[in-house]
Amino acid sequence: MSWFEEKADDVSRRVMGGLDPSIGGTAGSEEFWLVALNKNKSNPIKRYEAALKGLPYPAAFREAILGLRAVIREKAKSKEDYEKELAELYRIAVLQSFGMKYSERAQVPGFNILERIPGSLIASLEYEYQTMGYEKLELINKTDAKGIVSLWGEPKNHTTLLDLHNSVWKKYEDEFIYINKKEDCDALYNINSNYINQQETRSDKTILKQKSKVQEFISRIFKGK
Repeated sequence: MSWFEEKADDVSRRVMGGLDPSIGGTAGSEEFWLVALNKNKSNPIKRYEAALKGLPYPAAFREAILGLRAVIREKAKSKEDYEKELAELYRIAVLQSFGMKYSERAQVPGFNILERIPGSLIASLEYEYQTMGYEKLELINKTDAKGIVSLWGEPKNHTTLLDLHNSVWKKYEDEFIYINKKEDCDALYNINSNYINQQETRSDKTILKQKSKVQEFISRIFKGK
């Protein structure tokens, strides 16, 4: 199952799965997407396919674009038609524009909210090139834009998927805020000696060490990019 197909129940499994290699975004039981991507960086199509398995992680969106961009370059050199690949590149860039770097309302990175939205819902949000444009799409560079305009012409407007469907984002943002507040209240009502002792016996050093290992792994994967 791909990120584009996942429903609410799939999101719960993905989010609760954390950094288990068998999850890897929506990779299921397949190879962890970052490992697969690192093995196939010289193969644009496989790089793109591996990146799709890591959606909705920000790096996965970027890597999918890089893979498609390489395919387009190869086809352009051999004078082959690449409109299909360019349309897919544009679609990935549009979907990525649904997120935000930081949610002021929730006081968390935007990804904390984005990862809780079913991929199928985001993929189903309607848009048109003439109103979406390309200037506000973070992942579209000048070369991409030139190719897009040569095929589809100049759009009438430039925006993002987030701006077009802000009400959808706000719904999940509100849910995130509500859940966090509820968890905080539950914690307040459970402040007793047993609760405090449990908190004190947690191995924060172990948690930090695990996070450090994950960060080191990701840094090693992308080193030399």
